[in-house]
Amino acid sequence: MRTGRAYRLPTDAKWEYAARAGTTTAFWWGDGVGPDRANADFRWGFAGQPASGIWRGGTCAVREFAPNPWGLWQTAGNVWEWCADGFTTSLARLPPDGRPAAGDRPGWRTLRGGSFLNGPWTLRSACRLGDPEGFRHASFGLRLACDVEAAGAKRPD
Repeated sequence: MRTGRAYRLPTDAKWEYAARAGTTTAFWWGDGVGPDRANADFRWGFAGQPASGIWRGGTCAVREFAPNPWGLWQTAGNVWEWCADGFTTSLARLPPDGRPAAGDRPGWRTLRGGSFLNGPWTLRSACRLGDPEGFRHASFGLRLACDVEAAGAKRPD
């Protein structure tokens, strides 16, 4: 179906903003995480929490866990999500206006969200990873973004 909208990868900054859904905690629901909240390797503990021993060993259905307050599903865990930004090792190098960063590693892109293969610390909203943009793996995916219409704005016919 054609929507007439332009879709793109979210920038690093916009991905984090959406994942946090207005919060300042490690995850949109708070600071703790377990297998009832996200898909990761919980054979490892997190921030003083003991390991649960649960590891699903693969991806799970998107709606297996609750969406964040903004209606976004699985912003923590399941698969790492590619961002539009080139990977930069320092957050200080990200543009302050949310545009994609050029990056300091040519040919690399930023990934966010953590995956089923990784421990729970990688699921934090602030956690980021960089890999060559041509690299493919079962634990990598993507989330598309598009602009939303302003209230009262007319759509072109």
